[in-house]
Amino acid sequence: KGKKKLVVSKMKQLSLSPSGCQTRTRHLVATNKDRFAFASTLAVYVYKLEDYTVDKILVGGDKSISGMFWLRQSDRIGVAHVDGSIEFWDLKDQAIIQKFQLTAHLVMFENNPVNDNEVAFAYTNGEIKTLDVTTGKITRLAVYGDRNVTVIRWHPNDASKLAIGCQDSNLIILDPLKNKSIKLPGKSRVAVKELQWDPKSTNYILVSYQDGSMSLFDIDSQTEVQNYERQGAGIKSIAWSQTIPGGFFTATDKIAALKVWSVATKGPVGTYKVGSAGIVNMLGFTDPEYNDKMVAIFKDGTVGVMNLNSNRLEFKTESGHSETVFDIEFNPANKDVFATVAYDGTLKLWKVNDMSNIVTLYTKAGNLGQASMTQTEDAEALYGLSWAPDGGRIAAVSIKGDLIIWDTNKHKLLSRLNPGLKTPIHRVQWNQKDARYILSGGTDGNCYIFQVSASESELSLYKKLSHPSAVYGTCWHPVNKEVFATACQDGLIRIFDMVTPNAK
Repeated sequence: KGKKKLVVSKMKQLSLSPSGCQTRTRHLVATNKDRFAFASTLAVYVYKLEDYTVDKILVGGDKSISGMFWLRQSDRIGVAHVDGSIEFWDLKDQAIIQKFQLTAHLVMFENNPVNDNEVAFAYTNGEIKTLDVTTGKITRLAVYGDRNVTVIRWHPNDASKLAIGCQDSNLIILDPLKNKSIKLPGKSRVAVKELQWDPKSTNYILVSYQDGSMSLFDIDSQTEVQNYERQGAGIKSIAWSQTIPGGFFTATDKIAALKVWSVATKGPVGTYKVGSAGIVNMLGFTDPEYNDKMVAIFKDGTVGVMNLNSNRLEFKTESGHSETVFDIEFNPANKDVFATVAYDGTLKLWKVNDMSNIVTLYTKAGNLGQASMTQTEDAEALYGLSWAPDGGRIAAVSIKGDLIIWDTNKHKLLSRLNPGLKTPIHRVQWNQKDARYILSGGTDGNCYIFQVSASESELSLYKKLSHPSAVYGTCWHPVNKEVFATACQDGLIRIFDMVTPNAK
């Protein structure tokens, strides 16, 4: 009696930006008659091809997704995780109906288009096995431990043909029904990168290699019937045309282009620019109504649908993060813009009103002062971000212990400094009262104060304050520009004065 009531307010979601697609392997996109799906770290997004809207979002376990495949005849999706588990989703009920735990780490898998209940797997130890989805029975077909399997492909119309590409350039055709195999030696002695059976024949298969070369083989005569011009940017993905006899397409993750080929011609007969990033994988659709369309994963994590008649993109997702998002912050000078950083090594700027991606900035993008919109090396995971008070620059910290600054207007990488760390920095905060200073905490047990010049954004280490264990949080005082606090793994919060940096 006499106490105030607790008022609970409901929060309404205003908008949602789907995750981007992972790009680590080719097994992260799948198609069916009139739908396509792709996988982020922990979810699978199913889209309707008719109007390009999200039809389903499948969220299962807490382990990262390593791949997926569509069991087309029964309209189920298989989702594999990094712990070796595989779960099967019934799309109608949007529920997990089966789950299997495999003992070894999978490197690739391929569902049998002829037998919907059979899935082939390649393991890190070179074993090739099949799983009967109905009974759960696992059958070992072969072991190629000394060859390092790089890709496996079922023939789309013949369950007796499973193609296996190897690191040593060999192509093996395995008959699982008779337990027999033939080997077609590769000429280049480099790894097989991609395989695609000609769906209109029983014996022709395209093979691309790591050096950018490509061949057409006749497996009945065990001969190479065509050798194509080597592509300097390599060939990451191959797809046969559903409408042009003997026609096929190739793409690479190096450039945003689709090349058109004919089996009888040694070089491409056409090249078309598609999107703004290289292509990791592309797939067609099984419904004849959509034979002129193909879905593609782009290297920036976007997923697009290409119209092969007009050679243009009909649809493309926003460039969402493909890995866990670790930090988010509004621009202090423009509340209609916010930024995010993630484990995929990108910093993204977003518009609030329509949730569109303004730009994606990369940690590895050439030299300082250059545009930072193309990744030139492996991604460097980002854990924290903070805007400069004027909103024109932004700082982020990485898994390698780097502090990185970008110009958010010109989209340039301005500065990078590592204070001698080989361990991650998790949090960073730009002083909103004095833009010369940036605060961060490291897992090495230190708090770092960096000094940044206003003109060139050059970084230097100003002070280092030791803590008994990892520093996971840092925060400047909102009014007093010289006071800051740290959150330490030992459970204590410490408050410092920068002029006399002793814990109060």
